[in-house]
Amino acid sequence: MSNNVKVEYVGAKASNSSKQNYRWWGEDASTMYQSVWEVVGRIENQNNYQHGLNIKHARLYSDLELLGFASYRLSTSNRNNNLTTNRLTYNIVKSVITTAASKIAKNKPKPQFLTDKGDWTLQDRAKKLTQYVEGVFYDCDFYTTAQKAFVDGCIFGTGGIKFYEKDGRIVSEKVFIDEMRVDYVEGMNGKPKQIHQVKYLSRDLLAELYPDHLAQIMSATSGLEAGDESVDDVIRVIESWKLGTYKENKDGKSTGSHGKHAISIDNATLFEEDYDKDYFPFVFFRWDNRVSGFFGSGLAEELCGIQMAVNKTLMNIQRAQHLIAVPRIAIEDGSKVSPAQINND
Repeated sequence: MSNNVKVEYVGAKASNSSKQNYRWWGEDASTMYQSVWEVVGRIENQNNYQHGLNIKHARLYSDLELLGFASYRLSTSNRNNNLTTNRLTYNIVKSVITTAASKIAKNKPKPQFLTDKGDWTLQDRAKKLTQYVEGVFYDCDFYTTAQKAFVDGCIFGTGGIKFYEKDGRIVSEKVFIDEMRVDYVEGMNGKPKQIHQVKYLSRDLLAELYPDHLAQIMSATSGLEAGDESVDDVIRVIESWKLGTYKENKDGKSTGSHGKHAISIDNATLFEEDYDKDYFPFVFFRWDNRVSGFFGSGLAEELCGIQMAVNKTLMNIQRAQHLIAVPRIAIEDGSKVSPAQINND
């Protein structure tokens, strides 16, 4: 028998020698992905409750028994085409959200540049700037994207739009809020310093975008979860941002530290660069702010109790109609009365 018995004392703290370094932005590119995935994994353990709320509210809005978002999976009953089980007779949540979107999100606000006692030249520049922004909004189909983000904000509490540059043009894209990873403690005041987006992308697409990491991309594990089905070979990709405190004084001297922007898979860092902006490339809409935290609360959450009460009332009405309100007439077999003669005439 070996004498190497591990001894632990109640209340003793673990050694810091094995503590994971969660400061991923300070890691070298060759090992940055390891720290990023550790951070995101820890955040996901915290956000299990938020993920459950997102599925619950999506069920209320879509009237489907969803099991997850990765492949829009349905429950066994719906897969067997038994679509009458556990369906809403009157979907108040979707009705209210659709009405709110049609009345509020139909508006198309735009920034307008105005001068303060400016001459004709400044006024002309302001007018052209307004026209330029209007053209950019049209080019990236911003208003359509914003309407979708508004609906997401009503369903999940938070909707988002992502902006990025592609081939010299500004692109706007709706962000599915369940992709976002924010630390609860850091985002308690709604202003986190780091944020992560988790997406499932085609392996071939990543190989085309990052040919220098072809071997790592081809050997990366599949991003599909148990029960998911896809005709494409997708892998899990994490895009991360860390705001920096980097600033340049009037005399040209720099202070603070750079932020970081990185894209990683489970076995490689595909891309990393310094990020000196003091904001993330996202715009978030919240139907209502919570007392604390990054994510908001939506109409689906507010209407959940009313929807349950209406479901119960309609179920009771249906049972009463079935048991009592339907007339029944008993006819003796020997009476020679034709059932066809018993009608409204």
